[in-house]
Amino acid sequence: MAEQVKMIRNNSATLVFGDTGTGKSSLIATYADYVWKKYRKFTLLYTTDGGGYPANVEALIRRGVIWVFKMRTRGQAFETIARASQGWWPEKIKNTQTGEVDPGCKLLPPVITLYTLSCPNGHVVKQNSSRTAFSSMMQCKECKTNTTMKNGKVKSESVRTPGLENIGGACFDGLSSMQAWIMTDLGQRTAHGELKGEETALGGKITSGDMVFGGSNRSHYGQAQLRAEDWILDSTAIPDLSVAPLWTALEQRANDRDTKLPVYGPKISGSARTSDVPSWVGNCLCTRIAINEHGKKEWRMYLSEFREDDNVPHLCKTRAMPGVMPEYLTDTGDFSEFNMGHLFDLLDDALEKTMKDAEEEYKDAPGLPSGTIGGPTKLTTAKSNGKAAPVKKNPLAGAKVIKKVVGKPVVRKPPSAVPAKPSS
Repeated sequence: MAEQVKMIRNNSATLVFGDTGTGKSSLIATYADYVWKKYRKFTLLYTTDGGGYPANVEALIRRGVIWVFKMRTRGQAFETIARASQGWWPEKIKNTQTGEVDPGCKLLPPVITLYTLSCPNGHVVKQNSSRTAFSSMMQCKECKTNTTMKNGKVKSESVRTPGLENIGGACFDGLSSMQAWIMTDLGQRTAHGELKGEETALGGKITSGDMVFGGSNRSHYGQAQLRAEDWILDSTAIPDLSVAPLWTALEQRANDRDTKLPVYGPKISGSARTSDVPSWVGNCLCTRIAINEHGKKEWRMYLSEFREDDNVPHLCKTRAMPGVMPEYLTDTGDFSEFNMGHLFDLLDDALEKTMKDAEEEYKDAPGLPSGTIGGPTKLTTAKSNGKAAPVKKNPLAGAKVIKKVVGKPVVRKPPSAVPAKPSS
């Protein structure tokens, strides 16, 4: 059951949106705390936000539970964000406490292909992440056989990049500032004549001293929106995460592009696709600060759509079955309920209930398939204790069509399917 919960949760990302100061960044600490305590793994934090992070995040960075990468220090906005969303990490962090790196530093993928060259007698001669490392002749240390790729054997396998073996989570803080960085980059490219297209509202570019600045046009907004969807979807393909990736974003009010009605949702460049963003993630949550009946401040994380005094919907959801999750999680600042780990535990409980209901309703279902397509496969059920579910034989198997009547084939049953005549 535990493995099924992990797989289902990891097929989509979680996005938390809200105004500044409503606890989004603090939830990153609760996410990393959950990953460390449950799986004993680290969390990667990719950040472009200028507001920094709260004390509980800073504490986990200093303890090594969170590794931070301040992406703007590398530059190259498009490549840096795209690679980060795929789980790439700097080869060297210049300041591990702040996450600063050298401009244009090398990024490494989360998984590499490791090539192993063996001699004709099967001894390992060399291992390397580059196949070209085997271009020259090498001598086997065990049997002294001169080995090349022609007389030896090269085997490839995908392995975790050394140093990243114990990564269990990934957080991206935040989507809104990443898009703002992309828009700035596009404006600079326009100012230097690299990009063409319609003129901006400013009428082109602005020169100030030795610097040139450009504005943004409609194609820039479209490009930034497309990239945002790609980033979130790519993050769900980061291999071997113990918990699905977490994204944060600011909140904005926009008009739904189809209904034209106002909604609140995650802030992205432009507002035309605001209502689309929740469909890019599994859980879309909103943070709020409220005053409870005792006059105390509460931090709230809404799990389903809600409305405030203006009666405009806030686009929130989870992937749990309807009616099994509370409307929101809240506490007064001790992060016991306003907590990503607590949310994941509730989702686990909800999923376990759904799985038990499915087991009861589909008792004779075959279960997860194994084997390969085009080869032998084996479908098993919990009820059959690992044995393949029995397959009923078609009594008409092998029957031959002898003629058609009114467009329908008439078949002759094979001898095995014809009942014997009763003896007289």
